[in-house]
Amino acid sequence: MTIKGNKIGTDVGATSAWANLIGIKLSPDNLGKEPTGVLIDNNIIAGNEAYGINSTIKEKVEMRNNHIGVNINGLPVPNKHGATFENTASESHDDTFAPNSETGLAVYGNQAVTVVSPSIYENGDETHLEGFIYENPPIAEPSKVFALRYRPDENNRTRVLIAVAPPKVANATVEIFGNRSTTEFQGRTALDRGNVVADQPFLKEWELSADSSIALMDNFTAIYTIGGKTSEFSEPAEVQEVIVPDLRMSAPVDNRITLSWSLLEYFRITSSPNPEGPWEPIDLDPEKANGLYTQEIELTESAQFFRLELDITAVFDYN
Repeated sequence: MTIKGNKIGTDVGATSAWANLIGIKLSPDNLGKEPTGVLIDNNIIAGNEAYGINSTIKEKVEMRNNHIGVNINGLPVPNKHGATFENTASESHDDTFAPNSETGLAVYGNQAVTVVSPSIYENGDETHLEGFIYENPPIAEPSKVFALRYRPDENNRTRVLIAVAPPKVANATVEIFGNRSTTEFQGRTALDRGNVVADQPFLKEWELSADSSIALMDNFTAIYTIGGKTSEFSEPAEVQEVIVPDLRMSAPVDNRITLSWSLLEYFRITSSPNPEGPWEPIDLDPEKANGLYTQEIELTESAQFFRLELDITAVFDYN
């Protein structure tokens, strides 16, 4: 079933409210059966007294390029609730949810949801300030998220590394979201997704540029999905600023060298028989003096070259 190019809850010019109670209602009762799939595409859905969209079907609902809460000119004509999905597998791509009087987008139940490039802002009143609700019976504790902004090389290029660690679980799908709270585009933006295995975090790295959307995010959060059930959102992680330190090596004396560096947290030292690798971690028990960590290392056939690497896995405690 396709619902495309309509003006739902407004006059024919799509400028003023001609309210319905519910703009689009999707349920087995009013449809007579479960549809095989629903596409809601390029509609103006505004001014409705209860819901712009309300879905309780189990089959997938895909939304694209809809304006939910604004008129054809982008001016506010709020619904009470923008779009609400209960136990519905749903996708939203490039939809606007604003400025509805209570929720912009709300998802309840244990079906998966994907939200890509939304505009979710100025929803809510004094007692209900939610732009984006995602409520789901938690399948386990939420993920942990770590965000690090660092400058790793001689060209001084700045990168952001996001690490997401689900609890000790079998294979899971992780989704990373960026949060913005200081602009008109409030709410969560889906950034990336991928698969993880037990005891290993999901890592995603972006190189920052002047027009990078990642640089505009205030913090980052994540969910993970196993067997069609999705966790609650993790606690937001603020970006931590780090400059990758230099690793210094003394001249060999009796086939031993001393390594020194200035920052221990988030990093590990690896060694290799040649500059191309393979690189293996070194067990560290450094001493610290005058702001530097130092460790004496014996040169062997397999340990002739050394480097300092980010070690995000050390941030997470799986024990």
